[in-house]
Amino acid sequence: MYSRSSVIAEPGAEYLDRYANELSELDELLNATEAWLTPYIWGNYTILILPPSFPFGGMENPLLTFASPTIIVGDKSQVYVATHEIAHSWTGNDVTCRDWSNLWLNEGFTVFEERKVSALKHGNDFALREAQLGNVSLWIDMENYGLNNSYSALYPVMNGANPDDSFSNVPYEKGFQFLTYLESLMATPLDFQNFIRSYILEHALTSITYIELLTSFEAYVIKIYPDEQALQIIKAVDWNTWVRQGGANPSVANAVLNFTTAGAVQFESLADEYIALGGDSSPANYSEYLNATDPQLKVIFLNRLQARTAWVTQKILAKIDTDLNVTLDPNPEIGQRWFPLTIQHYYSPTLEAAHRYVSIQGRLKYLQPVYRALVSTGRREVAYQWFVDNANFYHPIAIDSVRAIILQTKPSQATMERLSVLAQTRAVTF
Repeated sequence: MYSRSSVIAEPGAEYLDRYANELSELDELLNATEAWLTPYIWGNYTILILPPSFPFGGMENPLLTFASPTIIVGDKSQVYVATHEIAHSWTGNDVTCRDWSNLWLNEGFTVFEERKVSALKHGNDFALREAQLGNVSLWIDMENYGLNNSYSALYPVMNGANPDDSFSNVPYEKGFQFLTYLESLMATPLDFQNFIRSYILEHALTSITYIELLTSFEAYVIKIYPDEQALQIIKAVDWNTWVRQGGANPSVANAVLNFTTAGAVQFESLADEYIALGGDSSPANYSEYLNATDPQLKVIFLNRLQARTAWVTQKILAKIDTDLNVTLDPNPEIGQRWFPLTIQHYYSPTLEAAHRYVSIQGRLKYLQPVYRALVSTGRREVAYQWFVDNANFYHPIAIDSVRAIILQTKPSQATMERLSVLAQTRAVTF
């Protein structure tokens, strides 16, 4: 088959060659996604790598995806972002949510499809690790909102609010989990795959709400299963709880939504051993981190440290960084966890690296945890300093988001006066 994909970069051969090499599998990913779904209707597929201030990992458009340069790491570990945006060609561009409260119809379906393709390409454990990491991010966002807040539900009630206020991992990961649960009710995964295909064809080039999804799902179940079996499936789905209520999923989904893998357990155990040794020595098998072929395992290791942050000390962090060179890892997913963790423990050797991290890329996913960690540990003035230094670099959406994090409480008058001077030559107000 002829190539249907291409990459566009900023002027300069060093950009284009590097980006094209990192994204050399675009055709393969497009073909695999098409094979799992329905025929690709848009003709060609192009990724435009935007400047580093772009605040999102990617933004889908028919024929053209805008992407952050943070997906270009050098080891193809962030190419899953391209898989996600390719899948949006079906759920997001072909079938589109009618309003922001139904955003999960775009994002949940796309994550589900992305992980199906990832499983085909890299194995089921790879996709399970993606789902495990997604679940951690989901809970962080729901707890930040409050589990009873409608923004922690698949269907956030906007009431005229800025949609960015409700934007989080919830529509992505909770939507994925709901679809995983629906799949589990089917006789075979192929039955659910065929449902998604029929759903896309039925609603092609229209904008819908979850009510259309509900109707399509029940009609499909009635069509392919005997009456009693179809009724059992339909009665098993509590749409109101899944879609309208915040917080945890219905308990019936617990067994289905188990994303544990042997590799994840191994790397969580490595984090536990570092904690147990207290920074006095290194685990015998610490080289497994350095030799990991799936960077997601390194992220799982850091998530475990974050989950057990009460037992982490500066001495432990120093030993980890000496052994594993975490601070200098170019993968932004590592920095997203490592820098907030070290900031929370006042581990000063990483502070300048964290400053650089928020100064060379403006992707919200990576900025927000660092600024939250600074504010939560009483270093609001440092956060202001970094924010003002980068005000002309950050996208307006990032400026609004970071400003909201810093302005949770009013800074001191001295801070305001000092920052007012800093801001005189920069496009930012307080």
